[in-house]
Amino acid sequence: MEVLYQAERDGVLRQGNRQQIADLVGVCADYVARLARCQTKTKSGWEITRCSGASHRNQMLGVGATYIARKRGDDPILGKTEEIALLLGISVTWARTIIKEGRVWNGWVITEATEQEIAEMEAQWK
Repeated sequence: MEVLYQAERDGVLRQGNRQQIADLVGVCADYVARLARCQTKTKSGWEITRCSGASHRNQMLGVGATYIARKRGDDPILGKTEEIALLLGISVTWARTIIKEGRVWNGWVITEATEQEIAEMEAQWK
């Protein structure tokens, strides 16, 4: 099975294999896979994601899962790992470490959100 990648910049969305995306973005093919794993952008602003066949590593790290961050005295934060990391001012890697190892960072605990927690948080926004 061939892995497909997606490149997006300024509303332009392109899909293709590793080499096709590398040619479009102007980087080497191995770097395309690294960008997709790390979920970072190129210097020119291209954001690369993997389209099909999510890797076992990504599943273990909870990429795509919804999490809730809690701290006594603060409102809880609901979102993807990247969103929570941004709001807490930490790296995505550190947020994943907190989740995986069950750590506490400056009073914040990040756990996978249950369906009930998601529904309760979303009900507040309506």
